[in-house]
Amino acid sequence: MKSLKILMMVMLLCGAEKVNAHPEDQLISQLIINQTMTRLGQSFYRKFSLEFQALGSIKHQGISVRERPTASSGSFIEILNNRKIIFRTQVSPASKNIDHKAKQVAGAVFDFLQSQNKQSQWQHLLEPDLGRDEI
Repeated sequence: MKSLKILMMVMLLCGAEKVNAHPEDQLISQLIINQTMTRLGQSFYRKFSLEFQALGSIKHQGISVRERPTASSGSFIEILNNRKIIFRTQVSPASKNIDHKAKQVAGAVFDFLQSQNKQSQWQHLLEPDLGRDEI
């Protein structure tokens, strides 16, 4: 509870929107966790988070950017939502277009979450006692 209060204060000081009836939901929906290890991963995370937040607000269960560095081919970057991988890509240290790749990934993740949210809105209509033709 104490950590939630601290997190809420930090979000408010950083200019976050007003907290609604469920402050935990709003804080989690703005959270992008950095699990990168290298300078390449840090650069990707920074650009991804800026681009993702610039696309607008969308409901999610906390996004994580996880990096798996390799010795020979750069790093594998995974984007997770609710601890499930929703996007995976590879970035090379010799690549000059990491900003462009991060922007593309942010757009793809945003589109995926939008479609997932639309599906969840219809999910409540699919009750076990209703047939598909009764909806």
